[in-house]
Parts: sequence; structure tokens; C-alpha cells
Amino acid sequence: MSDIEDLERQLSQCQEDLIRSEAALVDAICRREEAEAERDQARNNAAEASRAYNSPVTTVFLEGVANEAAHQVSEWGVDHDAGKSPSDWFWLVGHLAGKALHAEILGDTEKALHHTISSGALLMNWHAFMLGERGRMRPGIAPPEEKDHD
Repeated sequence: MSDIEDLERQLSQCQEDLIRSEAALVDAICRREEAEAERDQARNNAAEASRAYNSPVTTVFLEGVANEAAHQVSEWGVDHDAGKSPSDWFWLVGHLAGKALHAEILGDTEKALHHTISSGALLMNWHAFMLGERGRMRPGIAPPEEKDHD
């Protein structure tokens, strides 16, 4: 085999290696783009779920109450119920109902509907609390201070 033939064989091998490397690179780029698209879709789904969860439903009362009750627990839940009394629940219901009244008087029907639903949701959480089903919501009550035992 001549030097030229040997060089041509080496060149041919290098070209084949380059083609395989380029194909592998294209494949890796495609996989990365697919992974990024899946990640973006997952983020969009999570954002949409968050928007739906945190958006008040005001046209279907029971659906809105159930959604808002879950939102209230996630927003205001704490691990301790010390200091909560029936009057705390009562006054918060009155506060929310008063906000509904005020919004309706001002002609802000959407806000009035929201406060009506949030009042219903609070009543749902109070009901669950009385049954012992949920003990994580403390309306308007700060967590109890931890005492040092020095």
C-alpha cells in the first residue's frame, strides 16, 4: 500500500468518524430540546394548576367553597390550635360577610361573590374543625409562642 493510499484510508476513516460524531451531536441536541420542551410543559402545567388553585371560583357556589376551603387551609394552616375559640371563627365569618356586604353595596359583584364564597369556605373549615377533621387552620390567631425551659 502506498503512502497516498494509506493517507486516503486514514482520511476516509476520519470522515466516517466525523459523520458519526455529527450524528451523535444532532441526536444529543434533539434529546436536549425534547427534555427542555417537557420541562417547559411541566412548568406551564404547574403554573396553570397554581393559577386554578389560587383563583377564586365565584359562579358555582359549592365548587368555589370547596376550592377556597382548601386554599384557606394551605394559606393559614399551622400545626398548633391552642388559643382558637368558637368566637374566633364567628368573628372571622362576620368579617368576611361584612366584606361581601360592603362590596355589594359598592356594586362590586365579583368581589361580593368572592367574599360570600370565602365566608362559606370558612364555615366549611370551622365545621371540619368541630368534627376534628382538620386542626391546622387558625383564623386570625398567631401561632403560640414557644416557651424556653431554661
